Amino acid sequence: MRKLLLIMAILFFGSSLQVFGAETIIVPEGEGDDGLLAFGNTQILENPVDWSVPGEYEVDYFDFVTQSTFQKRVIVTAEGSLEQGWSEYRYDFLETQANVRGILHVSASSYFLFGGINQGYFPYQSQNEPEFAYLAYYDDEVRVWERVLNEQRYGTIRTACLTKNGIGLLGDGDSLDKNRNLFLTEISFSGNILFYKELAGSGNETASDLYWDNGNFLFVCETDSSDGDFEGFTRGNREIAVGKIAIEDGSQAEMAAVGNSGDDVLMDSLYHNQKLYLYLNFKGPGYFGSSGLTDDFLSLVVINERFEIDNWISVADYALGDMVKLAAFSDRIALSSANYGDNKITFFDFGETLESLRHQVFMFSEPGLAIKEYGITAAGSQTLILGRLSDDAEECYSLNVL
Repeated sequence: MRKLLLIMAILFFGSSLQVFGAETIIVPEGEGDDGLLAFGNTQILENPVDWSVPGEYEVDYFDFVTQSTFQKRVIVTAEGSLEQGWSEYRYDFLETQANVRGILHVSASSYFLFGGINQGYFPYQSQNEPEFAYLAYYDDEVRVWERVLNEQRYGTIRTACLTKNGIGLLGDGDSLDKNRNLFLTEISFSGNILFYKELAGSGNETASDLYWDNGNFLFVCETDSSDGDFEGFTRGNREIAVGKIAIEDGSQAEMAAVGNSGDDVLMDSLYHNQKLYLYLNFKGPGYFGSSGLTDDFLSLVVINERFEIDNWISVADYALGDMVKLAAFSDRIALSSANYGDNKITFFDFGETLESLRHQVFMFSEPGLAIKEYGITAAGSQTLILGRLSDDAEECYSLNVL
């Protein structure tokens, strides 16, 4: 195991910072060519870009108008990198007016910031937060662009994933009758809307998770609607909805409900090897239940690519802590569990159809520091564990590569 200790840094973004040639060119491997580099009254002095090899490149230019040189960054992304990103908790320290719900990294120096923003503009009264769905793109710690998605209706972006052409966003916002609708959009790296769709019923929807798979968006949300786009769902209680939308024609390919007769609660989800895993709290009697289970229990559910339930198990008897997350490994999935004030994470490992394999314990080695927050993500064949650790006098990040 290799280990890197990252000391917490406070980041400030000022309007006095300037970037020449601020637009960053981002393309998947094998799909770019030198024609993307030509623009304006400039001449390329040095071009090291290999469009077939993922990485970051700097192209040197001469500007005939200003008689000066500058650089433009080119990022060639690997297909495997177009997975749901993760936050490094840096948004706690960003100087921004937005209510930040997450950061999605494109490269080591560029990222999207998303959430909601209160602009001091209140077009109507609502029981929901008077903020508007907000997205910004940063490069080298400088905000390149920002946009509000709908300035007439309150809403927020709750989750995001990278796509082939930019970023996919899933959020929820007020409808005209003040209920909450789901919205899904794809926005290019330069800030243009490529795709937009709303999903609505007569009830309320809350966005949860979003994944990108070969031109399709897979999404997870909570809903208490039983009509409109959620026709056939159970009336009068909250269920977990999983769905797929094809980008090319914008059609809703498929939608399925997961839940019992009460107000079910989604805790986490994971998309891995063409299967969708849900960690949730079932409420009330229903399909998901068996002898010895109460009407309120924690469970894992696995759904295949045909939106059929492959299997489900109760995890009510597992010793789960304060912070529980689903995690993916190359050959298995796991429920990771940690308690505030502790320095260890327990992994309960399962096969792809939820057969129990083993449990193992990972411990951070920073003496005297306890877990405040942690994240887990896959990076190729490796798994990264990032812990935010602290005591009364010190706080740091601990990044572990497994």
